[in-house]
Amino acid sequence: MDNTLDMFDRPVNKQISMPFEFYWKHILLSGRKTCTTRTAKYGNIGDTFNAFGAKFVITDLKHTTLQNVKDNYYTKEGCATPLVFEAAWCSVHPAARLKPELKVWLHFFEKVE
Repeated sequence: MDNTLDMFDRPVNKQISMPFEFYWKHILLSGRKTCTTRTAKYGNIGDTFNAFGAKFVITDLKHTTLQNVKDNYYTKEGCATPLVFEAAWCSVHPAARLKPELKVWLHFFEKVE
């Protein structure tokens, strides 16, 4: 999902779709959730998305393993412990469960005021 280029070969940021379960609404809007783990790359740095009436911008991307996210990024995911992250992941991906070696994309973001 590469950004298109303008006439000066600069990336053109896009408005993308980044769905979230309702469970994350308060955690996301309060600023406790500053990244989301996805099995695919949803956007690029600078792209924006709307969630629960607020606008967010992607500030960084990281391709890593699900185990790394569970061990090191669970708080940025808005979870209190690695086990809470695992439970949240498994509720969204019940058939896949938590496969430690699974390659995922971390999308870091911040709220646009």
